Formats: sequence, C-alpha cells, structure tokens
Amino acid sequence: MRKSHSSRPSPSPGCRALSPRGNVLERGAPRFFRRLDDGVFDQEDLARRTEELAQFFFPRSGRQDVRARSHGHSGGGVSNGANIAASLLLRRPGLLRGTVLLSPMIPFEPDTVPDLTARRCHRGGARRGLDRTPAQAEHHPSCCAARGRL
Repeated sequence: MRKSHSSRPSPSPGCRALSPRGNVLERGAPRFFRRLDDGVFDQEDLARRTEELAQFFFPRSGRQDVRARSHGHSGGGVSNGANIAASLLLRRPGLLRGTVLLSPMIPFEPDTVPDLTARRCHRGGARRGLDRTPAQAEHHPSCCAARGRL
C-alpha cells in the first residue's frame, strides 16, 4: 500500500485524513486491486488487497470493532477506491463506522451477509461509468439495501 500525503484540509475539525493509493498499475494508473477486464474483478486479488488495506489502517486486528465505534473511522473513494472501501465494509464490517462510495459497483457477493444497519453509508456518483453497465451500477444499491445501509 502506497501512502499518499496531501495538503488537503481536514474534512472537519479534529479529523485527520489519510489518502492511500493502490499499488496495482493498470495502464499506468494506480488501482487498489486488479481487474481481469472492464467491470470484472480479480476476486483473489481483491480479497488479498482488502486484507492489506485493513492491516494498513488497523494493524492491531484484535481491537478493530472497538476502534471503529469509539473513534468513528470512515472510508470512502471514487470508482476503484469506492469498490475497495465497499469490499472492506463487506468483509470486515467492524472496521468502519461509515463509508462514502462514489461510482461504486458491488465488488462481490458475500457468503455471509453482514449486518450494516449501524453503519452510515452514502452511495453517489454516476449511474453508468466507462467500466460498468447500467445493470451493474444499479445492482449495488438493490443488493445491499436489504443488508443494511451500503
């Protein structure tokens, strides 16, 4: 995981922002995980990179649920960043208190559906992107609405 430090102002007083960049290059652009084709994620790489991101932000794995509730950690991103934030929320729901997902796709169908009702989540952005069909873009909210607030 590459750290990207920016001089952006804090999102709100008392908050700190950390903006990592993915270390997978696709056509010269950094991404958080590999794709096999447009709109087709490499699921093994997504799982591995999601765990790397979790360890990057929360190195002490035994205290993650407590940290999210007490410190209010939130995640977010646009497109590929939104997809890995959604993957983190679905795979490790106790890590984040909420997410802001702009132009996401559902990254995978979890075997066990996490309870996300206590999480604050916002989904926004384009209904259609260069790498998603309208059906793929719409699948995300309909799939997750019944599971909680993703």
